[in-house]
Amino acid sequence: GVIGIPLLPWTCADACAYRCMHENRLLRESREEPAVQYHGRWPFVMYGGMMEPASVVFSLLNIIPHVVFLARAPGRWSHLGGQPHAVPVLLQAVLGVVAFFSSAVFHTRDTWWTERADYVTAFLYTSSIALTVTHLSLQTAWLRLLFSVSITIVCARHLYVMNFVSFSYGTNMLVQLGVVACSNVLWFYMCFRRRHEPRTPQAVIIMLLLIAASALELLDFPPVFLIFDAHSLWHAATPLLFAAYYDYVVSLRPLPPSITPSETPKQKED
Repeated sequence: GVIGIPLLPWTCADACAYRCMHENRLLRESREEPAVQYHGRWPFVMYGGMMEPASVVFSLLNIIPHVVFLARAPGRWSHLGGQPHAVPVLLQAVLGVVAFFSSAVFHTRDTWWTERADYVTAFLYTSSIALTVTHLSLQTAWLRLLFSVSITIVCARHLYVMNFVSFSYGTNMLVQLGVVACSNVLWFYMCFRRRHEPRTPQAVIIMLLLIAASALELLDFPPVFLIFDAHSLWHAATPLLFAAYYDYVVSLRPLPPSITPSETPKQKED
């Protein structure tokens, strides 16, 4: 027999390992021994065939702001379409839907295929954010092209190594952090250039909160109520931040090349 959802069934061996894990957990609790990980994972209670139900639900919630942005994009194209970041941000939203759906599937059932799909789509999504921020922050076309090509090369090489040479969790994390760090630096550079605009403080707060939410990934503790771990709380913290991010990005107007970061349009007229 099998347990789980029809498309991602568990075999009898999987079910046995799951039950043995919780029997051992209960035994350790009765002896007042500390919680331990099993095959590198904390013990979770499965609901509806979902191995990590909180991470599944919160991953699905993260899809919503991306879908909402895509649904509203046609009506905003008259403003958004002529801007350098238009295509990158649309690509980011599409990859966001794919990445968080893959995350939900992986947290439902951990297999080789679902894990690989989660890691690959997450990296593609991270790289697309870097691409969007590149086009938001850099005014010069050749600089945008240089950074975009560099991001594409890094992305392609990392995906090739990860899938066809050697998959390393540590290396993947370091590359992800490197791409995220570059995105953050470019985002704050954009904020500096737009420091006289009234919504710039919102942009700074959004990024600081996203960084703080990502810091939850550095924590590692047994799941509270056998449901909520640090990773699920990270997913829980981001849906509203993504909605605020898209709202800000859509509101942006390009800075005229003739205006320096220290000049406002009013100063230019004077």
